[in-house]
Order: sequence, then C-alpha cells, then structure tokens
Amino acid sequence: MPSDIVKAITMSSFNSASLDGTYKVLTTSLEQACFLISFINNSDVPVTISYDGTNAHDYVRANSTRDLNFQANSRLGNNKALLKKGTPVYIKGGAGTGYIFLVGYYQPKGE
Repeated sequence: MPSDIVKAITMSSFNSASLDGTYKVLTTSLEQACFLISFINNSDVPVTISYDGTNAHDYVRANSTRDLNFQANSRLGNNKALLKKGTPVYIKGGAGTGYIFLVGYYQPKGE
C-alpha cells in the first residue's frame, strides 16, 4: 500500500553537445514507477522524447521544463496512474550547449 511519503528517483542528465539527430539514452530504466516526471531542458536546443527509442512521444522546447503528472490522469476508483518502473527514456535533437535532465517522484510502499 502506498504511503503519504514521496521520494525522488536518481536524476539522469545528458549533455546536449552529444546529440546528433538520433535517439540517445537519457535513462535505460526508471528505477521506480513514477507519478510525476519532469524533463528540464537547460540547453539551447529543443528535444524529442521517446519511450521506445523509435517513436516520438513528447517534445520539450529549449530552455524549458515539461512536467508530466500522471496521477492527475487517474480514473475514478483507481487511485494511481504511474509511468511503469523499468521504462527507458530517450531524447533526440541537434547538438547544442547545456544539459537535459530527467527527475521523477514516486511513493514507496510500506513506509
């Protein structure tokens, strides 16, 4: 059973100078099922987000943040909407200056 405690996953980061127009791994696997993730694009280039390394699923403008609050999308009678533990996250864009970060939050069980 989830508790009222919220914990953060380990932040992932990627140097936008290494982008080359193909999908690059931002994280190989979310360490927990997250109710909230944020993409912080602290670079001067926009990036495309993918959860399978092939298809585009989201977009984050340069020097902006994109918050995805899955819990806000839970249905009545269902007290959770989470991005699955183990989900990989990829980014794609042109080479730039600055870093792209992924942060996430989850509720541990039994604490």
